[in-house]
Amino acid sequence: MWFKQIQLFQFPSNTRFIADNLAKQLEPFLFQPCLPSHASSLGWVPPLENDQGEGPLVKTINHYMMICLQIEEKILPSTVIRQELAKKVKQIEIEENRKIRSKEKLNFKDEITFTLLPRAFSKFTKLYGYIDTQTQQLIIATTNAKKKPSTLFLS
Repeated sequence: MWFKQIQLFQFPSNTRFIADNLAKQLEPFLFQPCLPSHASSLGWVPPLENDQGEGPLVKTINHYMMICLQIEEKILPSTVIRQELAKKVKQIEIEENRKIRSKEKLNFKDEITFTLLPRAFSKFTKLYGYIDTQTQQLIIATTNAKKKPSTLFLS
């Protein structure tokens, strides 16, 4: 597998990696699909899946240990939320003959977001990486600053 862009991280020289131990440590954090009321979910998946979607969480080849993190994010455009909020504000202003304050609007916005999340589409992203046990390096296939190993890989 070729990575187009990478982030490279160096482990301390006394760090030792054993594939079975790493797999056991990742098991409690397996990917679980996003619940309808949540905006995102993440967890570990096998880097090389078979037809049934199963396989080891850590694939070892020579002195490389490959891992994969799957991220699910609900796609809920802000324009949809703004349109729904405008409808609700207009309806309340007409029915109750009063202006809606900004604090009320924020509460309505949260309520609308929570209502629309179960109907939102999901976007799945797989973030691949590998550990080079000879050079004690973690190589991640991304340059995205939001996807740092401190928040994703090393949690």
